[in-house]
Amino acid sequence: MTLGAVGEHIAARIIGTRGYSVVARNLAGPTGEIDLMARAGPDLVVIEVKTSTGAGSPLGRIDAQKAARLWRLAASVGAGRVEYLGLRLSRSGVTIRWLPG
Repeated sequence: MTLGAVGEHIAARIIGTRGYSVVARNLAGPTGEIDLMARAGPDLVVIEVKTSTGAGSPLGRIDAQKAARLWRLAASVGAGRVEYLGLRLSRSGVTIRWLPG
C-alpha cells in the first residue's frame, strides 16, 4: 500500500467518525483525480487528502492552481464543497489537520 493510499484510508475513517459517508474513492475526473467524495448530510463534498512523513504541513503542497483544479473537479461531479485533510505520519502517531469547506 502506498503512502497516499494509507492516508486516504485513514482519512476515510476520520470523516466517517464525523458523520460523513464516503461514496467514492480515487474517482477520475476530466482534469484529475478526486481522492474522496463523501456525503455530509445533503451535501456532496470532494476531499483532497495529503499525507507525508516529513516535516512541515502536508497541506502546504496545495497551491492556488491545485485548489482551482479541485473546485473544477467538484463542479464536474456536482459537489458544492471542497475540503482538505492533511495527515503527517510519524512513529509517535498521526497529526491531523482538516480544513472543512
